[in-house]
Amino acid sequence: FRGDRSATKLSLLQEWAAALQFPWYFGMNWGAFGECLYDLNEWMQPGPYLFVVTNADGILTDSEDDFRIFLEILAHVSSKNLSAPGSSIALLVHFKVILHAKQESESLLLSRLGKAGLEGVPCWSM
Repeated sequence: FRGDRSATKLSLLQEWAAALQFPWYFGMNWGAFGECLYDLNEWMQPGPYLFVVTNADGILTDSEDDFRIFLEILAHVSSKNLSAPGSSIALLVHFKVILHAKQESESLLLSRLGKAGLEGVPCWSM
């Protein structure tokens, strides 16, 4: 996912919907975003998934509230047990998200994560 193409809520939702091929009925709002992530196992191979966001310091730069909501949805969905279609076996929609930023933008991203309540998130520089 391209963080530098996700500065607004609309652009972020469009970026994720295109990359994950959300269904045509995706409602372009936070509720629909969470629902589509919950339903990943319905149209993709069951996880685990690894999502990589490049230039993550560019995510939702127009709204810190939306940035916090986005992170909360990712955390919430990744911890839910869901059933695969036609199965009574619960599957975890398990994914990890790597937020990558250039070294010169790392402190900005870490500051935003801290303000969103994610202090102490592991971070590695390359």
